[in-house]
Amino acid sequence: MSEAVQLAEHYFTLSNAGKLDEIKTLFTASSTYSSANTGVFLGADQIMDMQRAFFSSFETMGWDVHHIEEIRSGVVFVDFTFSGVTKDGENINRPGLEYVVVYNGKLQHVDVRNKP
Repeated sequence: MSEAVQLAEHYFTLSNAGKLDEIKTLFTASSTYSSANTGVFLGADQIMDMQRAFFSSFETMGWDVHHIEEIRSGVVFVDFTFSGVTKDGENINRPGLEYVVVYNGKLQHVDVRNKP
């Protein structure tokens, strides 16, 4: 398994465990994050502010990874389903696609898309 796939898997594992402080260490000041649902963010601080707000809006949440592969050097494709229960009691079950770009052992870019 490549370093890029290992790092992407680690990111999902930390996300499922809600370990936001550890997730922050995977990003740099120049990392970017783009999501159809949350917007575009630059740098670890902006990304983590968004993630803290996102995580705090759920009672329970998790990502089920169906498929993960390195499609080009440093570019990992992830097919997943996000499931959670919001603080308001709404059940969310959203399939998605994610591209994780790994550079120098860090997450350089994360692109989250809704699955068509």
